[in-house]
Amino acid sequence: MLRLFISEQPEVPKAVNVGSGKSIIMEKGKVEMFMISNGNKFPTENLKSIKESLEKMSDDNGVFLHSLSLSSPTTALVLGILFGADRIYLGQIGLGLFKIATMFFLVGLLWWFIDLFSILRRAKEHNFEKFSKITAYSR
Repeated sequence: MLRLFISEQPEVPKAVNVGSGKSIIMEKGKVEMFMISNGNKFPTENLKSIKESLEKMSDDNGVFLHSLSLSSPTTALVLGILFGADRIYLGQIGLGLFKIATMFFLVGLLWWFIDLFSILRRAKEHNFEKFSKITAYSR
């Protein structure tokens, strides 16, 4: 009796097509790749919901993720420490300019010091808001 030995590979769910030709789910490999490369840019408590959103997203709508430019929490921290420009980097331009203008006063220095402890969290929340808008738009 002839036996064929086939190496077993983990099953990766493929995108399922429906009558309109659109795929229903994103391939698991793409979801995992996104999570590995961008997981550190989101709040830890939101990673599960991000993964679930990606798994429900169609492969066609996954194109929107390529246009998503995520802010680096480390860059935000460095800009905050050196120039106090973390808020500008995160899209709060008016507030960032006001912060920089007041840094020569006690209030501005206090603001800068307090922001140092919240920059990483705010950068990750900013990224999650961007992701939520993209996924809501792509549904």
